[in-house]
Amino acid sequence: MNHYICINESGLTALGDRYKVHVAVTVQSSVQNTNLSTHLIYDGPITDYIRQLQDLGCSIIQHELSFKGRLRDVCNKSSVNFDVASGAFLRLDIPLLDKGDGYAIYTDVDVMFRSDPDFSSLSPTIMAAAPEMNIENYNHINSGVLLINLPGLRQEIPDFTEKILSGNLKTSSGDPYDQGHINDFFRGRLNRLDPKFNWKPYWGFNEEASIVHWHGVKYPAAKAISLGLEKTITNYHPHPEIYRRSPSGYRAYMEEYEKIVNTLPKSLLGARQTGNRFDSQKTSAPPCGNVLKVVGSSHAVRWQWHLRDGLIPSRLSANRFFGVGGAPVWSSTLFEQSVSALDEAGRIILLVPDFRFGNEIVLDSKANAGPLQQDGFLGINPAALTTENDRLMLKRGMDALHLWHQRFGERAQYVFWCLFGRQVHDRLAGKYVGEGRYHHPVFNYDEITAALPDLEIIDLSPLLRRPMHDVRRLFIDTSSHPSQVGYLLLNGLLFDGLDAITAYDRAVATVEEDLVALARKAREKVGKPVLLTGRSIWLDVLMQILGATGVSKLAEAGLVLVPLDRHPGQPTPAEMLQRYPLASCQAFVVSAGGGDLSALLDRLFSTASGFWHSQPCLDWESATEPIIRQRGETPQFIRINTQLPAIGAAIRLNLPAHAVEQGPLGMPSWSGIVAVLQALAEKLAASPTWRTEGEVLLTRDNVAFLIGGNHAVLKFATGELRPSAKSLAAFRANIVSRVALAQNIRCPYLHVIFPDKHSVLSNAFPITPLHRLGDAYMAQLGPALKAHVLWPADQLKLETENPYLPLDTHMTDLGSLAVLRMMLQAIGMEANVALDRIRSRIVRPQRWQGDLGSKFDPPLFQEGLVLEPDWPQKKFRSSGGFNDGMVDVVFNTEALADKTVLLLGDSFFRMMLDHLSAVFSRVICLRTRFLHPEMITLIKPDIIFTGNAERYLSNVIPDTEAHAFALYPYLRGASDLIMDDQFLKAWAAVTAPDSERSKRFFAELGFELRASKDN
Repeated sequence: MNHYICINESGLTALGDRYKVHVAVTVQSSVQNTNLSTHLIYDGPITDYIRQLQDLGCSIIQHELSFKGRLRDVCNKSSVNFDVASGAFLRLDIPLLDKGDGYAIYTDVDVMFRSDPDFSSLSPTIMAAAPEMNIENYNHINSGVLLINLPGLRQEIPDFTEKILSGNLKTSSGDPYDQGHINDFFRGRLNRLDPKFNWKPYWGFNEEASIVHWHGVKYPAAKAISLGLEKTITNYHPHPEIYRRSPSGYRAYMEEYEKIVNTLPKSLLGARQTGNRFDSQKTSAPPCGNVLKVVGSSHAVRWQWHLRDGLIPSRLSANRFFGVGGAPVWSSTLFEQSVSALDEAGRIILLVPDFRFGNEIVLDSKANAGPLQQDGFLGINPAALTTENDRLMLKRGMDALHLWHQRFGERAQYVFWCLFGRQVHDRLAGKYVGEGRYHHPVFNYDEITAALPDLEIIDLSPLLRRPMHDVRRLFIDTSSHPSQVGYLLLNGLLFDGLDAITAYDRAVATVEEDLVALARKAREKVGKPVLLTGRSIWLDVLMQILGATGVSKLAEAGLVLVPLDRHPGQPTPAEMLQRYPLASCQAFVVSAGGGDLSALLDRLFSTASGFWHSQPCLDWESATEPIIRQRGETPQFIRINTQLPAIGAAIRLNLPAHAVEQGPLGMPSWSGIVAVLQALAEKLAASPTWRTEGEVLLTRDNVAFLIGGNHAVLKFATGELRPSAKSLAAFRANIVSRVALAQNIRCPYLHVIFPDKHSVLSNAFPITPLHRLGDAYMAQLGPALKAHVLWPADQLKLETENPYLPLDTHMTDLGSLAVLRMMLQAIGMEANVALDRIRSRIVRPQRWQGDLGSKFDPPLFQEGLVLEPDWPQKKFRSSGGFNDGMVDVVFNTEALADKTVLLLGDSFFRMMLDHLSAVFSRVICLRTRFLHPEMITLIKPDIIFTGNAERYLSNVIPDTEAHAFALYPYLRGASDLIMDDQFLKAWAAVTAPDSERSKRFFAELGFELRASKDN
């Protein structure tokens, strides 16, 4: 479900940083705690702050309120704050921007998502809302959270907008903004939303609350009040009286809010305010001076190998590193190697091994009773893993560290890397966490380092206050072996004297910069973004190194990562695909063992069967196998699924040994990551130019064509099907009878065949040869009948601006204008002034899905300019949705021609109603495929247009088979037969135009009394 928040530039800046943090918390909590797709509708310029919200996973929709100009005038007259109003009313444009036919959730920007809201039991007809202050009072709702029925609200918006503007913003409550008007206009028609979806802290703490709304008392004010500092707030009212309704409720939710704030980038938090940062962090580490030697277990060994192979920079040569895999801190060898280096000036760095290393000694009573420092015990023996044995191993390790300090004094520094890594991985797994706090029964970083006050310890503890899914970037595995980010961090700590946070940020920036450069090269090579997916240890390591920020930055640079297995803290596949649709990218798969992942990928990407078989696939694991075996190990590939069939054409790189980390899993080193990214651009095959998804064909340029549905569009377009002789004859007979009827009443008549998109955009449609239904039907007509049929496919090809929407079957408003110009020319009517006015008003930018874009999962969005009439209109529409029998009536007293035009057709005419109302004073549109003579008799039109989309020519039915137009709702078993009073008045007037009540109706609208057409 889509989640929308709305704000304008004034609303974002007027209250300073306190609102910016609220917005960021709303976005972060929605992204982290829900499956919603979060969108910010924003009226203002794109700033660094807005870009950072986008980096969190929020899409940005730049949009001005649809009635902003009129609202400004009303606000000026009513002395209402226009800046506040134009931001508050933005939520009313949600159903105009989101053209879907389902539901969406709107929230204010000062909410906090605690869990994924479950609205499955709700199906509001317009909106569902919860009470405001009084939890029992649904007669006065709060508009801070709204569950919106998109088509239901969309239908109400025209009348609602008019009501807002015509009443000078006055409401019964005195609230001139959105909430006051929603309460008045929809009172009694809104569905009830459970208060847990709009829970206020002053109602007390509720564990079941899904969405908490900082209504009345914002977080900074609540924090200040809780500290007794409310008197220091001078620029707004803190409302302590509301806070005091439930201080415990506020305190509980403030704690949750603070945890979310601590996961946000510092740059999003602005100036420091009460409660913005809640942990005091050490900002410096002791300088390291001249490092002489680095010793440790396998971490030191791997570091040495990477230096030898030139994979990481260092001021220390490889021969200055010494390690023994699995060696404990009480290893005689580690100690003696360090002592041997003391003849030279400099410091010894000990990467303190896992305290459990060598734990088998507790099972050997003789050895355990022997000297503290020993060799011969390596790694961890699972049989010795008990809490009691862990305590024994911790004591032995602490004793050994005291011995190190006695020997080396200030010449040694200590990095508790394994202890630090253990806490990171435990917390990621949710182990040893209670009441929001981590505490291991034995091994806790803060406790152990605090118990060694005399040792010079390189402090890693500030990183433990970062999000764990972010800190995880330092490791390639749960054994805490450093990643490229980890090694660069250690460089900064040990050789540059940086504190942990600074070293970490620099290491991340360096790795991201290198990867972004590779991503840009791949995009340049391929010519468009590359979407990398699949399942492999290679992908696991890359995703772990990248964290959330790296994934977003690579995507912006041209490498979109959407693996089958999501990593904590990273965007969901739906979020990535919404911003970077598969259709706009070149796909590339990495699959362990070259297994065929097509079925899994089809489900993830909603692709047609067979799509992934044509995409290049790389098999990382198989390429690493000979390297692992040459090292004397047996491969243990955790990502290979032997049940999957293998892809014979999978790419297998010839890797150097240093591209693969030590161990049997085949993990990539930094050079292995780089090798694949470099090979990716070189190995990519020519990209497919199109794909199909359900009933839609989508080109790589993101132009969608309808190819399925009830009319078998693709089969007719390819010539596999052809129109029957019966259908061709019915079309011709219909035109003949319609022309005769129109001539009999001396009324201009034209039939319009609205071309399917592929008939006009044939150069973009990838399937040839192309057969056009319109050509087949026009070919059977003689010159006399052709004069009454407009088939504008070839003329539309000549338009300088694309006449069709990219993700819709319908035309742009410029395309509709071009067709209207041709229609008027065909009936001999000159209307250039009105046409030019229409052209000048196609100015309003809009972003929406389109009827084809909505068929994708996630939906695809298009942007364009739409018509915003500045001529007076009165619109009336019947009930019943968009089915046969629907009626639209539009009046314009200032139209160019005081004429009644009758349209009988489908949605293409409905898309032109605003256009036509600029030309004709009375526009009546009947949704039907037939010409209904009874309606001609009733309405007495001056001009008749019939029309149909080209695809409806697949099977034409004679007009003689038509039911009476008035029967349509009953024939489809409609339950919504009650019509709006205003519509009935308009419908009665146009179907009896010579009656006295009709004349009175038109006079009230501002028309001159219409003379009888018979005179």
